[in-house]
Amino acid sequence: MSVTTAVILLLAAGPRATESKLTCVEVANKLLNCMDYVEHGGNVPPSCCSGVKDLKAEAASADDRRAACECLKTLAKQVPGINPDLAAAIPGKCGVDIGYPISLSVDCSKYVTII
Repeated sequence: MSVTTAVILLLAAGPRATESKLTCVEVANKLLNCMDYVEHGGNVPPSCCSGVKDLKAEAASADDRRAACECLKTLAKQVPGINPDLAAAIPGKCGVDIGYPISLSVDCSKYVTII
């Protein structure tokens, strides 16, 4: 079993922090095509950018946006080999403003709107 698959299974079993309809498994699945980039760099694949755009569109409520933010933090902590600087650069490289920085230290409760 791959590390990414193991993390997705762990996240699926974990408690939810909000009343979000968006699950961490859904967030992780949207961003699977970004994994090679955040581990090795290079060019951000178009499929990664599509996932980021889809995630932004699906994170319609404040609870969904907070849940997505918290999930990104959890994934960054639990998936080995992720370069945090590369992960943080994805929205800008994809031309998508997700409304909050991708960072382990971000306070997701402060970011409830996606521009």
